Amino acid sequence: MSVIIDNRTFYDEFTGSGGGGINYFNANIGNRIRCEIEFHTYLAEENKRLTFDSATKTITNANRIDTTNFLTDGWIVGMTITVSDTASNDGDYTITKVEARVITVAEALVNETDEDCSFYDVTPITALDYYYNLVQNSSQDSYISLTDKFSLQKYITSGLDASVVTPVNCYVGTSSWGWVTNELIDSLGQTDEVFIEGVSITDYKQYFKLTQYFTAAPLWTAEQFNNFNLNQPPGYLFPPTSLKHIFKIDCKFEDCNPIIPHTTDGITNRENGISSWLNANSSGSRSDYSITSVTYFDSDANEIDSIEITDTTSVEIVINSASGAFVYSAPSAPSTSLQLDFIFCDLLQTNYTDTQTTLRQNLLNDRCFFEIADAIQNGEYYGTAYQIFKNIEVTYNSANQITLYFDVEMASQVIAKLTDLASTNRNFAIVVTTQDYLITTTQQCDRIALLADFNNCTYNQDDSTLIEAVDDIHVFTFPNDGINAENVVEGWEGDPIYTDFPFLIESTAIDGVTPTLMTAGMQIVAVKSGEDDFVIDSKVFSVGLVRKFNGVQTIDESETLGFNALEGSSWNIASIIRDDTLDVGRQVGFRIKYAFVLRYDYWLEVIRTSEQFQYPIYKDIEDITQSWISMIDGGWELKLKFVATAKGYDDWITSFWAYTSIVIKAIGAAPDSGPTFTTTIEFYDKDGKMVGETDPADPTLFGCVLIGEKTRIKAIYTGNFSVMPTDYNSFYAYIFADLLDNGGVYNRRTASTEFNSESDSPFSYVTEDVGATTSWHSNNLTINIFGTSSITVECWYDDTIQNWAINNEGIQLYHKLGFLKITS
Repeated sequence: MSVIIDNRTFYDEFTGSGGGGINYFNANIGNRIRCEIEFHTYLAEENKRLTFDSATKTITNANRIDTTNFLTDGWIVGMTITVSDTASNDGDYTITKVEARVITVAEALVNETDEDCSFYDVTPITALDYYYNLVQNSSQDSYISLTDKFSLQKYITSGLDASVVTPVNCYVGTSSWGWVTNELIDSLGQTDEVFIEGVSITDYKQYFKLTQYFTAAPLWTAEQFNNFNLNQPPGYLFPPTSLKHIFKIDCKFEDCNPIIPHTTDGITNRENGISSWLNANSSGSRSDYSITSVTYFDSDANEIDSIEITDTTSVEIVINSASGAFVYSAPSAPSTSLQLDFIFCDLLQTNYTDTQTTLRQNLLNDRCFFEIADAIQNGEYYGTAYQIFKNIEVTYNSANQITLYFDVEMASQVIAKLTDLASTNRNFAIVVTTQDYLITTTQQCDRIALLADFNNCTYNQDDSTLIEAVDDIHVFTFPNDGINAENVVEGWEGDPIYTDFPFLIESTAIDGVTPTLMTAGMQIVAVKSGEDDFVIDSKVFSVGLVRKFNGVQTIDESETLGFNALEGSSWNIASIIRDDTLDVGRQVGFRIKYAFVLRYDYWLEVIRTSEQFQYPIYKDIEDITQSWISMIDGGWELKLKFVATAKGYDDWITSFWAYTSIVIKAIGAAPDSGPTFTTTIEFYDKDGKMVGETDPADPTLFGCVLIGEKTRIKAIYTGNFSVMPTDYNSFYAYIFADLLDNGGVYNRRTASTEFNSESDSPFSYVTEDVGATTSWHSNNLTINIFGTSSITVECWYDDTIQNWAINNEGIQLYHKLGFLKITS
């Protein structure tokens, strides 16, 4: 055909024009390539025997043995031709009709026959269509994009003049821009990265130069998920297959005229290319470069697993060169070059095909080309709606290793795009490309595009509105069941506590689905600034699968905790229930209750000694046991912690927590305020004979539990009981027995004036003292109040029930007198 390619030259970004260029495609996926195509148009009939007829205005091939066919040679109506080497008809003419051997023109002719004359097309080329693609070496020509699968890859332009060297920009020539790797500078699809320059008009030939910048693609298609995930090349790049660059140029006299007067022949300039997939060398040799590590940090410098969409993520990539090819020559000489790419790997083909946005925009392909010694750089999209990269810099460790640092800070439009997608469709690839600094020609290449990471962005969709506390954590100290709630835990070792926490769940539907409470519970934790909570005790309910009625979970779960002395009471239950009395607007109510005992079990380890090194608390506290008071030291303190998770939009799980303080006093410690009293414990046999006595003021006195018999135990409290703590109006007492150095809160046996003990309790009540002002008893314990100065608490302890003394095991006894609120 009549577009003749004089030269096609490829240049890469690493060596630039100084690399000399080559006439075949040589690139890694993602490389930015400059292609220069020099061509001219030429259509002529030279040295012909022609007859010119004035009457018919025709020019006829007069040589009967000349098989020239004007139709197939490409002459068309409307062309301007120049006739030369005739006696009378030299000049310019306009074709009005073309036949195989005859051309008719509009202008007047002189009758003559010339034996050796010529005519040439001199119609100005003012427009062209430019098609290009990257296809397998073995493939037939096709200009259908490998990425934008339903679109040609075509540019168009007009306003050309071969005699004018001023570049004329091209426009995207298809309705879809999804294949375009260039930047567009207006809404019509104009780009200054594909342009045509006039060169000259010489010997009836119109010379042009087409310059195209493009990115070796496809960067990504949904079918390539496993190729990225497994780091295996797709079929069109599976060794020894490579891609080649093909193109077609259609030159036109008018941009809107569908008739193509000059085009390429579809045969020349189709040289095979060499190209490679990620982590591979296009020459087929072993890669000199490799990724050692990729590390992500959030804005608080905490290490995380991936890029967080809504936060600034700092990335650190360590890159090795086996041959020591890294060169750092700052500031006077060039250094090793690097190309950094971010690619959004969209699984929805409709998002990157048949679009009014470019391939770079659809795949969020922000990039930066720089040298090791350069100052801090930003990505090419920095400051735009497609920003990804900022603060890019390199540390030169050695000729064998460099460390690349950069931040990912996504523009709001990018954030909106990614957060609107399903959580499984936020995959990305980070690619780092480099080559040996000493390679200075385009032809030579050890260049490798390294897949630093293929990962899924995280998106912190924590929604603090999903769960809301009604008020505080309500704390009830034994035995004030539901009365005199506090918002902190205070008590002595061994005291039973229960908590009640009412909270609300948002029930507004999100994308047709209401939020779901997944887990909820309470924990006893030791906390310290800068350290993870150390969980001591925990009860967390898993309720995510509980059915919903009208969009609200019908939760009603409870568990007996095994504090056997308190069976059937609030002090032995953990529960979570739906509580519709709490409902407010679109918030629905739930209530969680959690009972526990302030642990005194100093002989029990929390964690096995061999594993303690794993926990930071052991750095500050040497001896940590189930005596919870032992964990208050070295900056650690005890807290009661509400923990919950709720599933909202995009199945994102938001975690919630709330704390309240725990204050524990050692057994026998005096209260901080309020009435104080002295205590003496007396022990009697079944005949009323005293067999032992304890008095904190006299260490020579000891208690005594009779082996295999009943022992009457009498606690005598003396002091001024006329003044009660605020909001209290009565007294209670309890006593518990435990195996010394061997039992625990699940093993102990308890007698209380307010609750009956378990069926196998060794305790039983003593008949009330008739001389008391006020008396009452449970099945297991009796209290006698004598005015405002004295109180006794009595019970029988039967050693034959648990056989602790019979088995020669030490028995620990603890008595407590406390304050109670009685409501009418």
